Parts: sequence; C-alpha cells; structure tokens
Amino acid sequence: MKKLLAFFGATSLIANLSANILACAPKNEVNDVNTSILSQLIAEFIAEISKIISDHFSKRASDFSFQTEEVGFFSVESLESHKNVDNNEKPIEPLETLTQDDIDKIVAKIAGPLQKNDLKDAIDQLIIGSNKYSILTNNGTIDSNVDFDRDQIAINYTKLSRDTDGKDFFMADIKTVIEVSYTYVGFKGELIPKKIRSNLTLTLFEDEGLKLEFESLYKQFEEIHLLKNELSWWDYATLDYDMMERYKMFEIYNDFIREGKLRAYYRSQKFQNLLNENLTHEQEGLKDAKLVLDKADILDDTLLGKITPNKDTRNYENAATSNGDKPGAAGLHSSLFKRIQRNIGTTHFHSSPDDQILIDRAIFDLLNWDSDTGIRNGIKTYQEQLQEHFANDDLDEMIQRENFANGKVSLQDVSLEIQDGYSVNLNTVNMEWILATSTDKVDVDKEINQTYLGEAIFFNTDAGIKAFQDVWVTREYGNTIQNAELGNPRVFMVASGAGKTGKDIWNYLKSDWQLNNVEQHNNLNNILSLQIDELSDKRQQLLTSGYQGVFNLLIWGVDTNNVVQFDKSISNYTISGEKNFNQLVHESSSGEVGKIAFNLKLNFLDISYILHYSDASLASEIANQTLMQKG
Repeated sequence: MKKLLAFFGATSLIANLSANILACAPKNEVNDVNTSILSQLIAEFIAEISKIISDHFSKRASDFSFQTEEVGFFSVESLESHKNVDNNEKPIEPLETLTQDDIDKIVAKIAGPLQKNDLKDAIDQLIIGSNKYSILTNNGTIDSNVDFDRDQIAINYTKLSRDTDGKDFFMADIKTVIEVSYTYVGFKGELIPKKIRSNLTLTLFEDEGLKLEFESLYKQFEEIHLLKNELSWWDYATLDYDMMERYKMFEIYNDFIREGKLRAYYRSQKFQNLLNENLTHEQEGLKDAKLVLDKADILDDTLLGKITPNKDTRNYENAATSNGDKPGAAGLHSSLFKRIQRNIGTTHFHSSPDDQILIDRAIFDLLNWDSDTGIRNGIKTYQEQLQEHFANDDLDEMIQRENFANGKVSLQDVSLEIQDGYSVNLNTVNMEWILATSTDKVDVDKEINQTYLGEAIFFNTDAGIKAFQDVWVTREYGNTIQNAELGNPRVFMVASGAGKTGKDIWNYLKSDWQLNNVEQHNNLNNILSLQIDELSDKRQQLLTSGYQGVFNLLIWGVDTNNVVQFDKSISNYTISGEKNFNQLVHESSSGEVGKIAFNLKLNFLDISYILHYSDASLASEIANQTLMQKG
C-alpha cells in the first residue's frame, strides 16, 4: 500500500492502494477498466512519480551552494543590487530589476546540479519493462518536462561577522521554484496535465570555509543515526503515545498514521533542541546558527523494513486437526473468523509479570510457534536485514535491541536561522530512523510473552483480529448449510457485513467473478479487503482501531497438489454472489476438481485456509459450495 504523500508543500497526493491492482494485467483501453480501479491506479502512478522526483532532489540537496564571483551577476555587488525580498521574505523594490538575461543566468546555474534530463529520463523509465501503467500512457511514454517558474525568483543576502578579524563575509540565497509536468490518460480517454512544484534554494558564499560548512549540514543529517540518540533511535515513549504501548505502538506500520506521528515529532521542540545540540558549526559566521523545524513537512516517507510473518497454510476440515505440535486448524479458524475467545487461557507478560492476563490460546500458540517457522523467525530475519542495511559495527548494540521497524524520511521546509532577521530554507534533507520496544536484546528462543517485542506483537495481532471481526460483524452461528444434495457444506465465514455505521459490504458482492481472469479476481479481492472507494471508511476504521498497516482478505486458487497459488490464479471456477441471495458461492464452470483458499493478512498474520468440505460427496465437493453467508 502506498502512503499519503505531502509533496513539496504544494501538492497532496492520496494513494491508499491495493498492492496487486493490475500488476500483471494485459494492456487495456481506459474504457475497459473499472472506474474505481482506474482511480487507484492513477493515484499509485502519481505517487510513484512523486517518489522519483523526491529521490532526485534529496540526492542533490547540498549541490546548490556556490562561491560568489569576482565580477558578473553572481558577484557580491550584483546580488546586493538585485535584492528583491526583505528578511521577512516580503517583496521590496530592488535597485536593479531582474532582466530576462539575469533569469537565464540563474536558471543555468541551477541546471548543472539539477540534472533535469536525468530526472526526465527517470520519470520516462517508469513504464519501461512493465505494462502496469500502459493504459495511462496510451501504451507509449510519459510526456514529462522540467522547467522553472521565472516569476517566483527571490533574492536576499546578509553579512556574517567574524570575531577573529572583524571582517564581514557575504552570504546570499536565491529562492526558485522548479516545475515538473507530465500528462496521463483520464477516465474518458482525455489527456490530463499534472504539474508538481518544488522550492529550491541556491546559496552563495564569499568565504569558501562557510560554504563547505553549510554543505556539511546535509551530510550531518544523513549520518545523524550514528549518534545513537533520540534523533533517530527511539523507544515507544519518544513519540508520546497516550495509550498502553503494547496495544498501540505498532500503528507505526500504518502509513497514514506513521507519517502524522513522524511529522509531529520532527516539529516538536524536543526534537528541535536535540538536533541543535548535536549538529556542529565550526566556522565563526555560522556558530550561532539554529535549525527551525516548526513548519517542517515530510516530502517522502519510506518504511524500509519491518517484522513480517511467514506464510502459514492449513486445511479447513470438519474437526480440529494437528500437524505435529502445530495448533489445530479448526480452533484457530474460530478465533480468526468467528470471535476471539479470551477465556480459554491465561499467561504472564513481560511488562506485568505478576498479573495473569486472559488470552486466546489459539492466537497465542500461532504466534508462539517455533522460531524456525513462526513470528520469531520473522523477528530474526528482520534483525539480519538491519545489520545488512546499516553495516556499521558501532551500531551493533542498537541493532540487536528489540527493534521492529525502521525507515527514512525526506524533510522539506527546514530553515536555518543564520542570525537575527536572516534565515535560509534548506533543500530536502534525509534522515533515517529505527524504533525499538526496549533496551533489551532480541532473544528468539523466548516465548512471545517473555519479551516486550513479543508482547507487543501479540496484543497488536489481538487488536487487529478484533477490528476485522467488528468491521465485518462476524458471527458464531451458521456453520452448516442443511442441504444433503450439496453434502451439507460447512460455511467458512458468516458475517452481517453492515455493522452500526457505514455501507453494507454485501451490497458489493452481488456479482460473479472468474478466478482465472486477473481483473475480475482483483475486483473480488478489493471488495473483500475493503479497498474500493465505497468501503474506504470501513477499511480506515479497521486499520486505525486495530493499529494495522496491513489488512487483506483474499481468495486464491489451489492447485492439484494442495498448494495455494499466491499472486496468480489457476482456478477455472466462478465465485458467485448472484446465485443465492446474500451468499458467496464457489461454483464450477469446468467440472474439474479444484479448491480455493481464503488468505488473511494483518501486521503479523499471513495465514491461508484451503477449503475442503469433508461432508460433501466427491462429485459436489467443490461445486456450489457456500463460502460466506450473510448472518
């Protein structure tokens, strides 16, 4: 799922997307594609272009500083005469008005480090090698361009005093606006123009030492995680959570919530003070400089790594089964798709060793399954990824803590106050972060209730399942359809789909879907996962009340070897919501024997159930079986 992007302070792009929409779809005309799917595809397309642009600018942020010239437009005398804003950035009458030739010189100065042809090529490359966005580009290339808003150039300057020799040094900043434009094909086949504007600051120094120190600020930002403090290495308390940590800390996996939390933290006085205490200024003219972040915004936010569960597949049968010591499928199915049963077991948790807490034993056992296959293996894999990513011996102690997520932000609108009355807007700055549950080291041999990290995983999963059940309004009853001709099939899931608020999910399931048609398959899965516009309020309720960054309820085909075919469909069967009112039925269209599987994904769950109706006769084992029922 893409995130909410606040791009360059001028364009807000919302891309709340399905990860698999049209990823493998054949090239189609715009009119052949469902409007809801196309709107999501457009949002994803815009978000990907925004990411390309933000990466391009952040990599070159420190390259727009120069020394002043002895003579010419970029000399001290010339820049002083062309000053057209005061220290509060209000327009003033310059001594000399900027001519077209002057503007051309500014544009040429920026063009070198900007490398706009490289940016244009990177945007054009988005569709090469993939047909994912071909319907938005008429199966061609992206018509993109990079230019300047020549009416938005602002020049200001100051004099920096040096106590050592009493000499003043000149510093100027030229604010410019870069415009990146492109087009895509809209809902009616029309070309839609899109323009993204980016503020860019060109700084000029009379003194080479001041120039180099100013440029070093960007490098200090990028390496600040090496300081091993709350600038980039946090525990749960850093982000000021109000609720019990074990329930809420994993909302950092939710893209929208995470961005809001990070923005609030970077704007806080606590972070600003810590940042100014740790960034060093050696040159006399910059010694009193302070960073101001009260208007800082997130240009781009990337979740680099997190703990992910292994896929777990079970056969859904009449009675509880056991595979070695593995918990039975039927017992776990009841916890996931009917209701959580917190009265069937008690245990002690790391944060409250003296208290006995009621738990659902099936969920606890699933997460606590041995370290080679369960969630503890996901923790171990994540730690190894952290070590590979940072590859820094000095950080080993931090990396070995009970960490659960790390990421990177590109910040914009960060200001450097050089002296009273004069500030310079920095170009995009990058920071990495990592979130740890405690100072304890990871121990995957311990059960999940014996560590802060495992405890948080358990209660996050518990909250996510409850949110899923509340939004779908799952029911206890309706396990068996009394129909001897169909073999008295068992219904996998019974849910009212309405709840107290929002639209009834069943209103959107009154259709037929062919599992071997990628578009139809995606349409069905988008409804089940609440990823259509009409059900977005329900999805948001599930993600936020369950503190999830991931929720998908999917149907996949199963091959003759009983293997779930993730990310591809091999079944020739129809999933019908029309045949029987308020039922989702798996009906045969070819007569071949085959199965399907339900796949549920939350932050720390990725579990599939292969549906097998053991009460049914062989002839009707698959055909006409009720999968879901409204109740």
